[in-house]
Amino acid sequence: MNPTDFQHKVTTNVENVISRIAGIAPRFLSEEEGNAVDPPQSVQRGVTDLVEAALTPRNLCMMDPTWHPWF
Repeated sequence: MNPTDFQHKVTTNVENVISRIAGIAPRFLSEEEGNAVDPPQSVQRGVTDLVEAALTPRNLCMMDPTWHPWF
């Protein structure tokens, strides 16, 4: 692989990673937009909510039996 091709591949990969990060990063809204939408939550809060939902008995009883850890 010549240096030009290598540089092009690296640049393309970096741009893809940056676009993915921009897609999942919390966005700060302006004053007009802030009234219409809830402010972004922290990642820690999102993880906490997902873990709490995963541990609720109601959600656990709906889990497919092949995913049960005791089998």
